Amino acid sequence: MNPKRILLFIINGLLFITAEGQVFMGQVIDAFKSTPITNVTVEIDQVKLEMTTNETGYFNIDQTKLPATFSIKLSKSGYYPLQQNVNIDKLNGAQRIFSLVPIKTIQQEIATIELDQSDDTDESDVYSLLTSSDDPIQKAAAFQFGIFRMKLRGIGDQWSRLGFNGFLLNDLQQGKSTYQIFSGQNKLTDYTDGIMGYNSNEDDFGDLGLNQWISFNPITYRKGLSLNYSVSNRSYTHRLGAQYVKHFNRSKVSLVIGANRRWAFEGFIPGTFYDAWGAYIGLSKKINSRTDVQLLLVNAPVQRGKSSPGTKEVFELSDDRLYNSYWGYQSGKKRNSRVAKIELPTAFLNLYSKLSDQLQLNLGLMATKGKRSDSSIDWTNSPDPRPDYYQKLPSYIQDSASKAGVTYEWKNNINVRQINWDQFYQANYNQHTTVKNINGGSDSVSGRRAIYFLNERHSDPTDLEHFLNLKWHKSRNSILLGYRIEYLMKENYLLMSDLLGADFFVDKEDFVDDQNLAHPNVNNLNHIVYEGDRYGYDYTSKHYRYDIFTQWEHKFKKWDLMFGLNGGYKSDVRRSDYKNLIFENSSGTSENFNAIQYGIKSSLTYKLNGRNYILANLAYASKAPFFTDVFINPQWRSDRIQDVTNATVYQSSLHYFYRSPGAKIQLGGYAIQIKDLTQNKNFYLDEALEDATAQELANGGFINAFYTHMDQRYFGLDLAIEYNLSARFELTFAGQVGDYIYSNRPTLLLFDQYSKAEASHLIYLKNFFIPGTPQIALTAGLKYNFKRNGFFGINVSYLDKSFVEVNPLKRIPETVGDLDRDGETFRKINDQEKLPSAVVVDAFIFKSYRFFGHYSSVSLSVNNILNNKNLVSGGFEQNRFDFKDKQLDQFPNKYFNLQGINYFLNISLSLEKI
Repeated sequence: MNPKRILLFIINGLLFITAEGQVFMGQVIDAFKSTPITNVTVEIDQVKLEMTTNETGYFNIDQTKLPATFSIKLSKSGYYPLQQNVNIDKLNGAQRIFSLVPIKTIQQEIATIELDQSDDTDESDVYSLLTSSDDPIQKAAAFQFGIFRMKLRGIGDQWSRLGFNGFLLNDLQQGKSTYQIFSGQNKLTDYTDGIMGYNSNEDDFGDLGLNQWISFNPITYRKGLSLNYSVSNRSYTHRLGAQYVKHFNRSKVSLVIGANRRWAFEGFIPGTFYDAWGAYIGLSKKINSRTDVQLLLVNAPVQRGKSSPGTKEVFELSDDRLYNSYWGYQSGKKRNSRVAKIELPTAFLNLYSKLSDQLQLNLGLMATKGKRSDSSIDWTNSPDPRPDYYQKLPSYIQDSASKAGVTYEWKNNINVRQINWDQFYQANYNQHTTVKNINGGSDSVSGRRAIYFLNERHSDPTDLEHFLNLKWHKSRNSILLGYRIEYLMKENYLLMSDLLGADFFVDKEDFVDDQNLAHPNVNNLNHIVYEGDRYGYDYTSKHYRYDIFTQWEHKFKKWDLMFGLNGGYKSDVRRSDYKNLIFENSSGTSENFNAIQYGIKSSLTYKLNGRNYILANLAYASKAPFFTDVFINPQWRSDRIQDVTNATVYQSSLHYFYRSPGAKIQLGGYAIQIKDLTQNKNFYLDEALEDATAQELANGGFINAFYTHMDQRYFGLDLAIEYNLSARFELTFAGQVGDYIYSNRPTLLLFDQYSKAEASHLIYLKNFFIPGTPQIALTAGLKYNFKRNGFFGINVSYLDKSFVEVNPLKRIPETVGDLDRDGETFRKINDQEKLPSAVVVDAFIFKSYRFFGHYSSVSLSVNNILNNKNLVSGGFEQNRFDFKDKQLDQFPNKYFNLQGINYFLNISLSLEKI
């Protein structure tokens, strides 16, 4: 080689080494997955420098522009911001790795602002308001307010949506989100976005409540085996999980496999238990440079023992605020009578294709076939077995000596205070009998006939879904066009799970006055039921929904405009082979309930400059009621309530946003009206109320009831502040103050479950508060960022203005007709109880490490640090009421109490070296 060339090569190498030594290089990675994070904002305020990381998570800065010691701040939507001090001399030319912790909760995406610091004049473009998943109000709703059942803007679950990779997972029968598909599968739901109300949405038109969208892609997961263990004193006490990730053929094929278990032999509430498993396989394949295919198979079966609400009386008698009436001892072991079982194995298939530089396609197919059941004790021609049944409590007993005896037994005898399983077995053992003409024939059977037994109410779904989304983007314009087809079939039936020592059960309904009409299926008279048999009712419901939606967005220099439309058609139908003699339409296929739904939404953003924004949003929607809100009693009949109308929704909001490197502020208000809502409410009526025209109702019984033409109004303000006190300390505040009420007097339709008796009442519900959520929720927090890879935070929260659900039949003229309107009895009957306000202190700490080259992390959350044992999350008025004597303590309100101090400790370890 020419000596001159050798000399030139050496000189260039030396210059390169010298240049490298003058560059501060860093990489930003995901703290949980150790994968590089692109487009992270890197800020160094001391030298007024700002940049973003590249596609491999790297950034580099000329060291000559930096002081020897400086503070660097890293931020990105969906991650907690990180601020650290850096000493260049200590690095000795080595690159620095920074880990950002993802915000791993299902929460609303709201606005982070990208700053245009170069030009804030009126003539320049201002960066648009971008979505992010670190909104303080959403974090507070998930962490601080969640245990109090706080609902954002007061909006219930039936108005919210849950999505996964473009699929919509809401139950078509009753509207609620089916998050149980992913129960406990935290690794699949790491990245979840949320949009509040009818706002800009890239996957769907949206709904009035919280629209949550989970994104999953195997290629984003770091390769190798990772382990996770958690211990807690909450619903479950242990969680153990493992995940393995492998990328093949230069990441053209990626595989994710995971398995886990959560369990507790007994949770924090006596008699409860938890047993949940989970497994999943995710596969992605890059077909070519423009097309990807993804497949996910997931199954997360759960069994758990439930807990009961209680009156103040039973809490005092048991000396336990967490008293649970659903369990008792059997052979020396606790057994829960109310067990929920859910298993919903599901397959998701997605195709992503970039049809051109401006046009993207996303289509998918989903299938679910599973089982859902809830067990309970049932009985026939025998005393009520529930230990907290009102006739078994001291407050029901008039004789003082008997009351004292019952009080003593309640306090000292566990078999009185809890379910007495041995009593059920003994009662069944004594019921030896012969039943003739069984199963619709002439045969007979002899043995122990069950009068106490355990059944399971099943609602087993088969769910299919297909969707297609087209997204076009060019310059300042973007257009979304999509359709969605959904089908759900549910098998609804009773299953005999345990005869409690008996040999068989005769399928007759003892709440039917005329026992000749008491057979659920006259095609199978005197049906002999054994364990594992279906009985009582057995019907299928089929639900179809077809939707199309579009959204257009344009970004002007100072304004952003969004406009969206939605149209849909739904159909519900019921079918049963069971035929009873009470309702002529009990068997066969019902008439279809068909309805058209539609909506329109728009938003306008005014960009004052790169830090100040104003966002206005308006929406109107027409939504049809669900199957459960229109079919009167699908267990025994197939007809529907009359005069069914769509609910009309009006939504408006106005918010101001401020963003700067040291502070973020969000302030706004919202106004929502829902008109002509139809809502189901079932209960037991055991006191005379109706007149002679509805004698069956007067005698009491199970009632299927429906609110119709109900109006609701939601007004509120929200405020969120994040302020950096220093390089390490951050102060936060989040709050929502609302006023959620019923705004008219709806009609309540009542139907006896086992007769044709029916009635209706005008319910004086106007200006009563909507229950189920605190209407005031405030939290203030202080966060300290460690020098490396961790933080500590503490929050103080205040919640108030939460109310019990009212008994509608206490708000009719017949209930209080003879009372003095100014008297105390009238006031006590009519007033809606407000639950106690609450002050709670919570803390959270997170720290990640490199343990012999492996990534590991430890986190600990401690809630209710002050061990406040007077916390109540909800309550309701009993639907029983002493209509005759107006004794208010006869049927007192029931409550759901919360535990004291509780914790959750999590340890994670990756076996793949970084």
